[in-house]
Amino acid sequence: MWGGGEEEEEEEEALRVSHPAVYSDINYSLTLSGVVGTAYSLTLRKTETDISVSSEVNLSGGLLAIRSFTITEEQIKSDRLAYVRISATSENKTLNSTGSERNVAKLIVTQQFPTLGHFYKTKDYSSTGQKYTIQMLSFSTFGAITLSAVSSPPLAIGTWYIGIVQDSQTGEGMADKTVKLETQIVTNYSYDFRILLLLCLGLTGAVFPVISRCVFDYNNFRHTDKIRFRVWLGVVRNWVWRGDKGYPYLMTLLMVILSVSALQVVNAKWTDMVQYGDRDICYYNERCYRPHGSYDISVNDCASNLPFMVHGVILVLYFSFCEAYCKSVGHMYFDYSIPYAFGVTLICQGFGSLLYHICPSQIIFQFDTMFMFMISILQIVGIFAGYSVRENDVIYKYNTEKAPKALRPNKVICFFVGPIYVFNFLGNLSATQGLPVAWNVIFYASYSTWLLLILAWAAYKLDLLNASWLPEQIDPNIASPEDNLILESIFTPTTLTKIQLKTRRLFKKIVFGIYTFLAIIGAPIAFLQYIPFSIYLLCVLTIAVLGLTYLSFIPLMHRLVVWVRENHNGAISCGRFKFWGTNQVVIVVVMIGYVAIGCVFSTVSLIFFMFYEATDKSLDPWLSRELNDECFADDFYSAHDIWHVLASFSLMIMILVNVQIGKPCRDCYLSYLTKDQQKAVRRITWKSNIRVSNLGSSTLDRIFKNRNTTI
Repeated sequence: MWGGGEEEEEEEEALRVSHPAVYSDINYSLTLSGVVGTAYSLTLRKTETDISVSSEVNLSGGLLAIRSFTITEEQIKSDRLAYVRISATSENKTLNSTGSERNVAKLIVTQQFPTLGHFYKTKDYSSTGQKYTIQMLSFSTFGAITLSAVSSPPLAIGTWYIGIVQDSQTGEGMADKTVKLETQIVTNYSYDFRILLLLCLGLTGAVFPVISRCVFDYNNFRHTDKIRFRVWLGVVRNWVWRGDKGYPYLMTLLMVILSVSALQVVNAKWTDMVQYGDRDICYYNERCYRPHGSYDISVNDCASNLPFMVHGVILVLYFSFCEAYCKSVGHMYFDYSIPYAFGVTLICQGFGSLLYHICPSQIIFQFDTMFMFMISILQIVGIFAGYSVRENDVIYKYNTEKAPKALRPNKVICFFVGPIYVFNFLGNLSATQGLPVAWNVIFYASYSTWLLLILAWAAYKLDLLNASWLPEQIDPNIASPEDNLILESIFTPTTLTKIQLKTRRLFKKIVFGIYTFLAIIGAPIAFLQYIPFSIYLLCVLTIAVLGLTYLSFIPLMHRLVVWVRENHNGAISCGRFKFWGTNQVVIVVVMIGYVAIGCVFSTVSLIFFMFYEATDKSLDPWLSRELNDECFADDFYSAHDIWHVLASFSLMIMILVNVQIGKPCRDCYLSYLTKDQQKAVRRITWKSNIRVSNLGSSTLDRIFKNRNTTI
């Protein structure tokens, strides 16, 4: 440690003398003349009052280059915010002609000059026992440190020292490195309006649930005025006190558990960064690092998650109004547990991403992606829930064929969420710290086995496997053999033709085959760490969602078009707006247009995520900083912030489409099939070989008394 008094002065003087060529920004030429034999005493002092430092320093042989600047009271008045950014750039990024090794240097900023000397001798600041007195980072071509009122050390009046030294790993006698230093001060700034703008932008998403209801559920949208405020208050009350809300309750529980875990990890890493000033711990975009508030974090990257949380709240409120509508009109069979879970999970996604951006790093990335996984899993669950509602449920209560049951929340958590969370953690741990060979083998084997079992289960649920070898299960909703003979002689059990069924089955096989190929081929690529394991898992789930949505959206659109053709001859109205023309064409164009908007949001957001990413947590810190880029808009919003906003809108739009496919209200969906029931009744009356009276009242009651079937 550096002591005080004479020892400290001697050390400081030795450091100054050992680096006379690089200590100051200005080279002085001094000539003395006088009478021979006369003693002269000369004292030189230089005071720097200008914040602007722009110069080049040459590093060779591991020498320490030092620059200094002075902060005055006028520059950082107490009534206004200010920050100083010290940046270092260099074109000498490699140590040899092949480029196999990087020429890495350290940028150090402090107000305590002896700290530079200690670091130069030991290359280990933490051994000094001092905290909150220095900031440093590694760089090859670019690095920047931002000092503000909330940084450690905080921006203060006085002289600041900038030190640059080649990293200890490069050793003596390595290639020279020329570094250009620039210092910039920003005063009297405020980001409150820009943060408020993100909040307002999120609120504009309230228009999409209304459009979705109008486009995909027009028959029930027309009767929105039947919602009673008293009923809605009862729905909100019951959401807390009673009712089947398994999925949102579990999502909330997961958020609490994961948030506590994430906070512990994030706080530990961020605290280490602040205490010892090592900015290599957290991967920030230093070119667009905007401090604000009470913590030394990039406020723009954190605030850009507001749209996620706002959209989640909007979805929860929207689905509460949908449930209130069902209660107001007397519907009996509806369950908005999965739709509510979408809203809760979107809020969790925003909060998890916010925690991650406090100290971005590879090991913390799992908390950012966890609720992305949950959103994708819920979309898959919602689609399978929609499969449990069959078109011929409208015709008779007891069905002649089985339907796949919706997935229960406990099974989803046990067989999907739990394994994915464990595999995601092991994948990140293997990429950052490495695992023993035996543990890697167990990890790869376990994941491969789980993936194959899940693919087999998906094939079974999609009716792509011959399940005759499975044990027969008793389904109370299956009609008796006697009733089957009667029903099959009266009408066909589905409105789709055999050709349509065969075509849909063929599409299922093609889509499932492509998905299986991608999921299996991608596994070894992720194991070899060519891509982060979290990204691989997210791609596997996203592709599954897209495939299932494609297979389910076309039948949904077909049913709505048929209903419009049979029941709606006038103009189609959506609030004050009316559309004339061929109704079938109008509804198809509007539906495709709505989905196209969601696809545009998704595509543009992915472009920002993949091609404008300013950090890479899987690389070394100095390599990641080479990707750092200036703010994309308004000197505040980075390209990653734009990705957050666009992704939030994209998820919201696609979730609303998914909810329509999932049919949370059986009565709302079956209201589009009333003509099928009327046709069946007419068919019974004119069927010559069967008389209605011969069926008996009990059979008629079973068939027509209630057209809804609870699965």
